[in-house]
Amino acid sequence: TDKDVVIPATGHKLKKVEAKAPTQTEEGNIEYWYCEKCDKYFSDKDATAEIRKEDTVIPQLKEEKHTLTIAVEKVNGAVPGEVQYAGKPYEMLEGLQKGETRELTAVAKSGYQFKEWKINGDGASVSDLKKATTTVTMGDTNATITAVFEKTATPAEYKLKIDRNNTKGSISFRTKTGN
Repeated sequence: TDKDVVIPATGHKLKKVEAKAPTQTEEGNIEYWYCEKCDKYFSDKDATAEIRKEDTVIPQLKEEKHTLTIAVEKVNGAVPGEVQYAGKPYEMLEGLQKGETRELTAVAKSGYQFKEWKINGDGASVSDLKKATTTVTMGDTNATITAVFEKTATPAEYKLKIDRNNTKGSISFRTKTGN
């Protein structure tokens, strides 16, 4: 027959699902509406924007582990000391989470003294940049902390030669301190 058959729309029966943030143990979801009649998902309350169920999922958070790389800045090509954690020299601490702390100590070799810590980026912070023993707090990225040493100031020695044959004249002597 040439007659069109009209099927009346039954409408949706929408159920709102509130947004839920993911945690380290469970996945979360965006806010969405589910129709109990047609088994479809929508991103709006008027059911005009259909989405797939997998579009509603926010993946579970990973338990982030980060690495703290420990370095020592050379002085004129020489290694002036080491960084110790728990009494032993370390070059890397792995498996650290955000907020975890570690106490590091910069130990200078003879002829050098500790100057300061340098940290790259915002992956970590320290309790005191100028103290040889400091507490590092991890951020949410990998980080590098560098111990900076400097040569210790050696006392200056001067030799003065006097020609005894020349008995006239004067000697003046000036020294500049602080360098």
